[in-house]
Amino acid sequence: GEVEWPDDEHPYFYIHVPEHPIVEFTLPPDEDVWAHHDFLLKPDHERHRIVEFYAHWCPHCRHMRNHYINFAKKIKEVGQHYNVPIQVYGVSCVPHRPVCKHFGVHSYPGIFLIPMGETEPVSIDFVDLHPLQVLGMIGLELEGDFEEEPEHLDVPSIGTAPGDDFFLPRRK
Repeated sequence: GEVEWPDDEHPYFYIHVPEHPIVEFTLPPDEDVWAHHDFLLKPDHERHRIVEFYAHWCPHCRHMRNHYINFAKKIKEVGQHYNVPIQVYGVSCVPHRPVCKHFGVHSYPGIFLIPMGETEPVSIDFVDLHPLQVLGMIGLELEGDFEEEPEHLDVPSIGTAPGDDFFLPRRK
């Protein structure tokens, strides 16, 4: 269901999400951000990482957050089913501007995949934000005919053009 969101001035989207499918990067303002964001850069990380960089004031980010939550739940479920370790993160670029700048985030939302054992992020286009597409980017090619998707893969991709129906069929 829909998550009830805090007021528009709160800089973090995902700390309010029940069951926490997304790890929200938060730090007190006096802490050193570079000492804590190794989940993004550490090459020996034990999981593939999908990271959304967003701004709480961004209309596109607000529009996408429920989809990103659903995507996170599904990709983690599919990853667990196929024994692929995946973690999904959210980074608010308002309080964590240096981290977003380091990753070259110039527009919001920015979504990246950082494969396990890698430090270079790969940008994920909005229309590719589907579990099968992202698993393919990781290198997992699922066999079988997905004309009728299994129930655990039933997450639509999204469109970014104004006036889209927002949810579009998955690319083949």
